[in-house]
Amino acid sequence: LNAKVYSRDQIEFISNNNQKNMHITISGEHAGSSNYVVNRNSSFKDILNKVQFTKLSANSQVHVFRKSIAKLQKNLITSSLKELEESMLTASSATTDEAIIRKQEAKLVLDFIDRAKGVQPKGRVVINTNSNLSKFILEDGDVIHIPKKSHVITVEGQVKIPSSLTFVKGISVNSDSKKCGGLTSREDQKN
Repeated sequence: LNAKVYSRDQIEFISNNNQKNMHITISGEHAGSSNYVVNRNSSFKDILNKVQFTKLSANSQVHVFRKSIAKLQKNLITSSLKELEESMLTASSATTDEAIIRKQEAKLVLDFIDRAKGVQPKGRVVINTNSNLSKFILEDGDVIHIPKKSHVITVEGQVKIPSSLTFVKGISVNSDSKKCGGLTSREDQKN
């Protein structure tokens, strides 16, 4: 191998015949290694036991980004968009006025569909801490993300000034919404 190597280059040697191992990445708030080569039958629990959490690791909010789930999510989005497109293009109208409205409506929906086709799902798998994590088998290329603890909450929706606030135990939703300028006239007081 006579390739030149330059500063900041990354070199990875991978055997095409080695089916026994897979590469797992750990990202986010942790200490220690970020890259692991593990056996193909390794579980989420196996790798989690190797991770060095810090005081700021949000252990209960760990999640996985998985390529196969991203592909599945993309297929589901594509299927839903196709159904939506078919329903828009096959809708009938009883009157000329209704046809004009449906045409305008269809243009808006078709524009949305074109934008939505560009969405690239991340394949996020939320980890339920009550599940048996030794049965959650890892896949090659999985990225396990450990969020950092935060004492910040975000208030959005039908508030006048959507904001992020520091968390205070025992403070009510009503109190937090008042700090965001109060509720708008469109809010649903029952919920």
